[in-house]
Amino acid sequence: MSTNTTNFFCGLLLFICAISNECAAEKPTPMKPENTYEEHTVSVEKDGKDVSFRYRLLRPEASDTQKKFPLVIFFHGAGERGSNNTDQLKYFPTWMTSEALRKKYPCFILAPQCREGYRWSAVDMTTDMQAALKALDQVIETEAIDTDQILVTGLSMGGAAAWEVAMRLPERIAAAIPVCGKSEEQYAELAKDVPLWVVHGDADKVIPVDCSRSMVAAVKEAGGNPKYTELPGVGHDSWTAAYHDEELLDWFFKQHRQGIR
Repeated sequence: MSTNTTNFFCGLLLFICAISNECAAEKPTPMKPENTYEEHTVSVEKDGKDVSFRYRLLRPEASDTQKKFPLVIFFHGAGERGSNNTDQLKYFPTWMTSEALRKKYPCFILAPQCREGYRWSAVDMTTDMQAALKALDQVIETEAIDTDQILVTGLSMGGAAAWEVAMRLPERIAAAIPVCGKSEEQYAELAKDVPLWVVHGDADKVIPVDCSRSMVAAVKEAGGNPKYTELPGVGHDSWTAAYHDEELLDWFFKQHRQGIR
């Protein structure tokens, strides 16, 4: 090989390396969810004492300060309970911080955290659910929220919470997505007017799929029209498929009270 040919290939290699390094340098580093979500606090009274709860809030990336945005309240599962105000950002809250999804679905996301050893849902409202709903009201009062687009979702223990909110606040909720959750069939009628999309894996050994099947059937019997996705061969982690389903997310963010179903 001649000297000129060698010099040409060396120069070409250096050029390619320079371009590659420049592109790598320009590629943005994803922010950690705990750096993207703001920290806030709310307190509720229990047995005559104030109990403090922290929660996280994601703001939409938008320059239009006059516009109002949907608000999604996300309820985490039992494995994310605690007091660090971070674990509840796993799964849906983290996935929704991707650049593509933030642009496609500009919204506020409220992520409260249930205390270790406690739960969101019961026949009588729990203290943790009371705190979550107070945080919801706090965000609505202080932020540019479209109150016709209050959306609720949750997984596992949080799926039960999504059912509960749809039944307790049907007049305020635009749509709910309970994922592998269970609830009380005798109260299903309360959610019959809420647009619902229920998701469950048929191989779930933690919360059997019959829990969602029976709730969907009860809502239908009461006159509702819930959507239902049953994932064949999927165990308890039905939320990964659910929250990466573009059709489901498109439906969710199109919902308005008295609007599209």
